[in-house]
Amino acid sequence: MRIAMALAWAAAGAAVGCSSPGFGPDERVMATQAAVTSVSGSAIASLALANVGQGACTTNTLGGTHFESSCTGNGGQPEYWCADFAIWAWANSGADVSGLTAAAGSFYVYGQNNGTLSNTPALGAAAVFNYQGGGVADHVAIVSKVNGDGTIETVSGDWNGSSGTEAQFASTSQVVLNAPAYASTVGSSPGVMGMTISGFIAPIGGLASAAQYGATYVGQSFPLAATALEMTAGQTLAAYIELKNSGSAAWDSKTHLGTTQPRDRASAFAASTWLEPDRPAGVTGTVAAGDTYKFTFELHAPSKPGTYFEYFDLVEEGIAWFGDPGQGGPPDNDLEVQIVVAADPQAPQSDAGVEHDAGAEAGRGAEGDAGRAGQTVSDDAGTLPSPSDDAGPSNGEAAAPQAAGAGGGCTMAPAPGEALPGQAIGWLAALGAFGWIARVRRRGPPASR
Repeated sequence: MRIAMALAWAAAGAAVGCSSPGFGPDERVMATQAAVTSVSGSAIASLALANVGQGACTTNTLGGTHFESSCTGNGGQPEYWCADFAIWAWANSGADVSGLTAAAGSFYVYGQNNGTLSNTPALGAAAVFNYQGGGVADHVAIVSKVNGDGTIETVSGDWNGSSGTEAQFASTSQVVLNAPAYASTVGSSPGVMGMTISGFIAPIGGLASAAQYGATYVGQSFPLAATALEMTAGQTLAAYIELKNSGSAAWDSKTHLGTTQPRDRASAFAASTWLEPDRPAGVTGTVAAGDTYKFTFELHAPSKPGTYFEYFDLVEEGIAWFGDPGQGGPPDNDLEVQIVVAADPQAPQSDAGVEHDAGAEAGRGAEGDAGRAGQTVSDDAGTLPSPSDDAGPSNGEAAAPQAAGAGGGCTMAPAPGEALPGQAIGWLAALGAFGWIARVRRRGPPASR
């Protein structure tokens, strides 16, 4: 419904109304304008998100009953107010909003004039849509989240209003979160917005979230990646990575150790104590610039033996990965551990003594039936021929003697000198299986197909 409304809005010209020129900032905005050297993108995004659900004339989280001239700019009535909302979020977070008006396109012109127009999104930046030149655009929103894969979420004022006059639409529209996350490529038209991204604009002086996070390596509890850490399947091992805050911003509860290569990868070593399968640990309290912190967590070895490589990096949730361009690092492939997982000698083994891939078994016909019955046979073992490999119909139909009994060639004949149980003798004799078993034992391993 939200996508449909956005498309209808653009088609009806309501979104263009958001860019209507001629309405300057009100007195309160003028009073808050000041040149700044750096603005907190996180503060802008948080303020925008806190007002989701508010309208042009409702009480906002700062106590006002409007966003700039949202409630009165249209001859005393509500006006198209997407730009009003973006100006309000910037101004009340300390940004310089000189030159911005109720026209959405004024943000694009602001970016051109001040050198802050970019193709790359940043937290707290203004995203302009359908810029047509001459200071005219259809919409502007605040970037409220930047994900590691480059997708974003935005917060828009003046969204989902009722069709009709400018006052009718503006008075019934709200601040909304534009989600789920969408691609931030300039020139693309994400469905959740129904408009084309024209560019991203930061306030004069830039956003503090753009280059303030960095870490340098101090130590770790496990060997460097050149030497393997040895674990047993199912084992849980205490671990830590110690890092120094080499950036300018303090680390806080949003500073997490995350998986990389790729980012946000669910780790095979995630323990129940992890914050999430892709977040081993996070900061408790704050870590000032220059201080160090141990990210303590557990590694829980998977059940499948093998050699694994795990990669980590720090992320300030909702703002940036430390390995992003312009951040202080480390890069995503720097914090690495090589882990060799050995089989647990105490773990129960299958009848054939070889671990099976259940998924690979599913298409093996009669042999797969035997595996499901607990009589596991492995082609890799190379010791037990399977009649299904060179006998029976190729279309998967059951055929005697393979289909008779528990899946064909998975019932082994006794070793010389061993006696079959009486019940088994009667069962096999009834099926005429003795001769068949002898043939199986004589013929050796099946030829490869």
